[in-house]
Amino acid sequence: MNWPLIGMLLLVLLIIIVIAATTVFFIRHWANRATNTANPANSQEGYYFTRYTPPQTPALEPQAVKTTRINWRKLTQYTLSTFVILGILGLLGAATYYNRDKLAATIDLSEQDLQNLQIKQFQWAQTDSQILPELAVYIDRLKAKNLGLILINTPSPETWPRHEIQPARQATDEWLRFAAQHKLETEACDWEQLQQCRESKEDWIHILLPGLWDASGIHQLMPDTRLIAYGPPLQIYQDKTRTFKLGDLSFRHKLTTSDFRLSLVGDRELTLGFDAGMIIAADPAFRHYRADSARPQGKSINTARLAGGNSSTRLYAEASGQQGRFVWMDFPPNDEDHDDIVPYYLHSVLAAIFRYLDGQPYSALANWPEGKHFAALMEEDTEDGYDNAYKVASYFQENNYPITWYALSNEAQEHRELTRLLAATGEIACHGDTHMDFPRQNLQTQYQRIARCRKVMQEITGRTVLAFRPPREEHNGDTFDAMTGNGIRHFIAEVSGDRFTPIAYSNEHDDLALISIPRMNSDDYLLWNELELTDKASTEQLKQEVDWIKGIGGLFMFSFHTQYMNDYQHLQTVKSLADYIAANDAFFATTSEIADWWRFRTQLKHNKHTDETQLAQRLNQFHPVLLTVDENGKLQQKIIKTSRDAYLIKTKE
Repeated sequence: MNWPLIGMLLLVLLIIIVIAATTVFFIRHWANRATNTANPANSQEGYYFTRYTPPQTPALEPQAVKTTRINWRKLTQYTLSTFVILGILGLLGAATYYNRDKLAATIDLSEQDLQNLQIKQFQWAQTDSQILPELAVYIDRLKAKNLGLILINTPSPETWPRHEIQPARQATDEWLRFAAQHKLETEACDWEQLQQCRESKEDWIHILLPGLWDASGIHQLMPDTRLIAYGPPLQIYQDKTRTFKLGDLSFRHKLTTSDFRLSLVGDRELTLGFDAGMIIAADPAFRHYRADSARPQGKSINTARLAGGNSSTRLYAEASGQQGRFVWMDFPPNDEDHDDIVPYYLHSVLAAIFRYLDGQPYSALANWPEGKHFAALMEEDTEDGYDNAYKVASYFQENNYPITWYALSNEAQEHRELTRLLAATGEIACHGDTHMDFPRQNLQTQYQRIARCRKVMQEITGRTVLAFRPPREEHNGDTFDAMTGNGIRHFIAEVSGDRFTPIAYSNEHDDLALISIPRMNSDDYLLWNELELTDKASTEQLKQEVDWIKGIGGLFMFSFHTQYMNDYQHLQTVKSLADYIAANDAFFATTSEIADWWRFRTQLKHNKHTDETQLAQRLNQFHPVLLTVDENGKLQQKIIKTSRDAYLIKTKE
């Protein structure tokens, strides 16, 4: 308790009571003074001790009836004085009650706490938990079977601009360079002579180059052929209003000059093992067209790497018949044809394509528990305007929605009852002891600040804080050390923007020391400060982003601040978004639940299980799903229910 302040208030209260009591006695004294006294002239007892004896009346005479008068003046004085005292006491009581959090003793690190801090520094590295296919494995399989590539040329339109490179010529050059690099046999073949080329080479990988594609002929070829269609059909350039369809895949002409990247769709035939939304800097080989499908394997994403918008299909797969496999792709297979490419990831995507065409079964864990299509997290930075968190908490508690509150501990100390409500509604986490930047301070200070925040939250709510979000998401290596040294297990900050799923960071003691939760979509500041969108437009924008992230199977996170929640319309946007997420098939969870799942999923993938009891508890909590592409190229799923199922997971080649 804050004893000095409480003592001062008690002293003030005592003074007020003394003054009030003195006033009452003074009023009563003057109100009770006698108005008549007996004449003391004949008294033998002295002037001041005269005893007044009323005159005797004859017994037979009727006695006069004494009438009692109400002294309204005295009654009013009594009443007013009583109300004054009660009012003063009531105001003091109310002020004490409503400021009880401020009257409480300040929670801070003690000397013992400071001595107990073990300040350490660690060596950090990003852990890629993806278990991806290796291109060399599948290239070697082709060569072991004496298989190669058949490059299929189709007619080119006469209307193709003379000053532009012929797409078929460009595509032929790219695939010949790929074949030479990997020492694969190749054979070029015109569409009209395809049957002759296929003699004794039906099992070769067929690559359909850009040109005037014969849709009916391609469909006849697909049931028993491993076929890669590359680039666009040139019919859409002959007639720019035409749509060309190839099964579920459709093409149309569209002028575009903007750069975009390839974002992989999670839990699909080609992308098992990849983190959902993994972004590959694989530029399209050709421009001025758009492809769309209901079940893409990869979608376009703008270079700002934000979700949303009408993104197009960039990678597609379809199985037909027992042997038939069809893949469409729009990006060159060679490293040198891309800027800023990470060769490892490009090779993994190509390996996934050849793995699918190979026709052998393979498996991987689904990205989210119970095979959910995507995950969603809503978090509030609870700082200035701390009282506004009550409005959000009431709605989320009423609807049983999950939420994480990243609170400043200096504000939490002044709003302790509300902080306890937040902890009871969702997850309480640290945003810092104040909103001061972390990178500007040294390692020791950062250690102390996170320790202080965790201690405050622990003492107020009784909950152990495991999550941290530095102010403005700014951090450095010392922040990583301070988080780990204080028992933080996961955090939100801009670290890596190359996927829509969490990222693990390892040190020399723990491969999963920290889990980073990425934000790859709009937040409140972008919507309402930079873009200045109306709340109706903001709601529609957020719903589009939810749909986009659901389409790729990633993590949607909306970050908002208490400062904005004093506006009714902004509050309604948050409520509408929560309702929309809940209505979709999402793993709607707190930060800790998402991080716990990702850590457990990684352990399962690498067969690094905890003891049997904990494993059983985790399986019962999350119900992980094993996805398998079978011999027919179709996805099958199985819920992992027992520890035996978990130990039998095989995801690596």
